[in-house]
Amino acid sequence: MYYYIEDNYKKGDVVIKGMNDSENIVNSLIKGDFTEIENIIIETSPKNGKKSDFLMTEGVILPFVSNKVKMIIEEYCPEKIQFISTNLEGYFLLHTVEHISCFDWGSSKFTKHPPFLKELSHIPQTVEKLVFDENKIERDIFRMLEEPITLFISEKLKKIFQENNVSGIEYGKLEKYRKGMFS
Repeated sequence: MYYYIEDNYKKGDVVIKGMNDSENIVNSLIKGDFTEIENIIIETSPKNGKKSDFLMTEGVILPFVSNKVKMIIEEYCPEKIQFISTNLEGYFLLHTVEHISCFDWGSSKFTKHPPFLKELSHIPQTVEKLVFDENKIERDIFRMLEEPITLFISEKLKKIFQENNVSGIEYGKLEKYRKGMFS
């Protein structure tokens, strides 16, 4: 079983408000390429807010994780993961490298992009029902090639996060996942 990561913020929690070189960072993460970026300067708000283990940015899900999460991932599922240092002590940008093409085109319920958008033919425009081809998934944390924004985790990693009281995220069940204009 797999879950998608959702942020879980409460009033007064720290949120990433901005970062240096954000366009290059986002493009690199969406493509799933290994990045040469070495240090990200981030701006948080509120300045003295509560820091959870997952700090998300506004808009695009760029997970900044605590050293605790970094150590868990390095121990249990280090494959195809890159941690990029930041100016926020004890926090790293979690970057999944090489997205997995695991969207089950036959079992998922979705709409395609219009034919004139050929460059998006491998990405569904909307998703009402998400089903993975689980035979293609060999990792516990990943992004899907067909929807490179959302971060997905396995049941195994979810349990490890829960056992370690990882804060700042919710675990969305795939049957509740929606993507697109009306989600």
